[in-house]
Amino acid sequence: MGYKLAKENIFIMSAEWEKHSATWLAWPNDDDYFGNRIKNVEKIYLKMVSLLHKDEVVKLVVLNQRMQNRVSNLLKENNIDLSKVIFFQSEYMDVWIRDYGPTFVKNKNEIAWIKWNYGGYNNKFPELYKDNEVFLNLKEKVGFKMWQGEIDLEGGAIDSNGLGTLLTTEECLLENRNMGKSKKETGLILNELIGAKNIIWLKKGLVNDHTDGHIDDIARFVSP
Repeated sequence: MGYKLAKENIFIMSAEWEKHSATWLAWPNDDDYFGNRIKNVEKIYLKMVSLLHKDEVVKLVVLNQRMQNRVSNLLKENNIDLSKVIFFQSEYMDVWIRDYGPTFVKNKNEIAWIKWNYGGYNNKFPELYKDNEVFLNLKEKVGFKMWQGEIDLEGGAIDSNGLGTLLTTEECLLENRNMGKSKKETGLILNELIGAKNIIWLKKGLVNDHTDGHIDDIARFVSP
């Protein structure tokens, strides 16, 4: 599979609560989806950035320089220190950057990240296909080592305790994303890339959920 370095160094996906230097966000831009709610959604994002930037850097994806200028002005108007905000420009549609963004992993000495295949939630939303390219476009700016994961996976489909135990659902990863791979094959990839020594496979997620059973809707780790 080409993951020799990751396997030898045992990189592990961090838990949500672990110390980190930055949070990634994608500024809302889809007028067709948000409609007349877009201004209220932007207010929520301003609040998020305002709270986050007090303790960490905010890495913010925007479409282009025009959007960056407009968002910068909004941030300044809300007394947000722009030295704590780093902008990245790329074409994208969705704000759910957890799902199409990188999975960061670490060992004792290094940080790396995984770029998974993203297909608009099993091809239900073709308009989101472009989001699969965002972090390929930005990989040089993201820094760190990168490995391309050979399975379809959104970030909301997995949750880690930071010590090698992973939560996910069969409905999502096996039945609706990686139909050609067995549980064993999928588990091996997760073990090699994000250090998942123990995988807790729940059967199903929420009923009528467009994500096909994302674990972050139903169960999360709150401690190791």
